Amino acid sequence: MSSLGRFLVICLLLVPCLAWPARAYGDDDIPTLVELPEAQEQPELDCRAAVLMEWSTGSVLYARRAAERRDPASLTKVMTAVVALERGSLPEPVRVSRNAAWMPGSVMGLQEGEEYSLRDLLFGLLLESGNDAAVAIAEHISGDEVEFARLMTEKAHRLGALSTQFRNAHGLTEPGHYSTAYDLALIFRYAMSLPLFAEMVGTIEKEVTRLAPSSTGGAVYNTNRLLGVYPGMEGGKTGTTAAAGACLATSAVRDGMRLISVVLDAGDRWAETRRLLNWGFDNFTVIRRGRAGDYYGSIPVAGGVSRRVDLILSGDLVAVIHRSELERVRLHAEVARMAVSPVRKGQPLGKVIILAGERQAAEVILVAREAVPRATPFWLFWKYLLPALRRLHAAGLT
Repeated sequence: MSSLGRFLVICLLLVPCLAWPARAYGDDDIPTLVELPEAQEQPELDCRAAVLMEWSTGSVLYARRAAERRDPASLTKVMTAVVALERGSLPEPVRVSRNAAWMPGSVMGLQEGEEYSLRDLLFGLLLESGNDAAVAIAEHISGDEVEFARLMTEKAHRLGALSTQFRNAHGLTEPGHYSTAYDLALIFRYAMSLPLFAEMVGTIEKEVTRLAPSSTGGAVYNTNRLLGVYPGMEGGKTGTTAAAGACLATSAVRDGMRLISVVLDAGDRWAETRRLLNWGFDNFTVIRRGRAGDYYGSIPVAGGVSRRVDLILSGDLVAVIHRSELERVRLHAEVARMAVSPVRKGQPLGKVIILAGERQAAEVILVAREAVPRATPFWLFWKYLLPALRRLHAAGLT
């Protein structure tokens, strides 16, 4: 084949790639997105991207450009705190480097050579959004910020935040440093499960102490204006850069339901967060029909040392539903007619489904409570034949 012919063949092979680019990962692809009734109106928000997530199930009630990669600004510091809490020791003294002290933007005002406890730096990180605190923490935990950012990314991916990559611990704009509204909701949801993180972001004002070169105190203040103002507000984290716009991640609870909200590049992050949370609390509720380990009947076992095996819930039987669906909630169980020995402990033997009308709202697998070994001839002899022989012997019949 001539050079011209080879060139034309290559061009023809490339045409499909140019004409049909890969489809972007969109909101409809989020696996936990709750299906809304057709008549339900969604809130009108003035922001680039947003997510509203129910905390206990991870169900997404609202998604707007939730999978779009965005600059996370200081929402980055949520993961900074998570890694520090899980890998550091809170009483440890942290020495402030020149690199940390010279950080621009939002800072605690740390000076080179000063020492603070890791605990106090975390308060400065989460309340005042200190970039200097972020770098000092990263260097203390990992030796340098690059390695710490790698740990942050690894943790994010383990939480399911697969469209997130961190290049630094503070959130200032940097190539290759990105996340999504959905991923940030996943990260903040996990962070709120850590008691000390929840305590810190729920604190309005905190006294921190410099340990060296001389002991002195000062206060840091929470940048979350909704804390103590919005009913049920537990805490949050702000973030602002030119590239990211005004961002806010929060957690609020009302009537036993906790919601995680994330708004990115918002015109008014306080108003948009209020609007999103109010919509969620007004329209949704959490129903609970069982906890992990609860007994859910039994089924026969063929050829086992026990005739039946108990079934238990492998997880909490809980769902988030629209309030209009409450009267149409029902349970549907699909269970094996019989188990065949040997049955191992935890073996799946059915499932229980929460239905809201015809929509499946939740599903939990039913598993065997205990193992049921196979009834071998030797076991049958010891279980049945030997006792029978003993009774015959005792009666003088053998």
